[in-house]
Amino acid sequence: MDIKYPILGTVTGEEPSKGDDEVVEVDIDSLRQESSRLAQEIDALKTEGLEEAELQIHMRKMHEYNELKDMGQMLLGKIAFIEGVTTKDLYNKYGLDLED
Repeated sequence: MDIKYPILGTVTGEEPSKGDDEVVEVDIDSLRQESSRLAQEIDALKTEGLEEAELQIHMRKMHEYNELKDMGQMLLGKIAFIEGVTTKDLYNKYGLDLED
């Protein structure tokens, strides 16, 4: 049975071959490059005056927004069921944008 790990790839339970070492080296090099790119991106954002604390606040607010949106979707679904219409019909009835 093969197990797929997002970073490590597939694990088969077989002994690694010499070719696997080359693959690992390429993966490590790729991760180092990605880490360097992200560090540069972070430095650029800090230069623009953005701080990590602001990001945490933004993420918390986005999470809160998504929870509220999910609750709204559930309510619309229940109302649609009670009225015997589709949720799309309710979006039109209440002037809501289907893309929201």
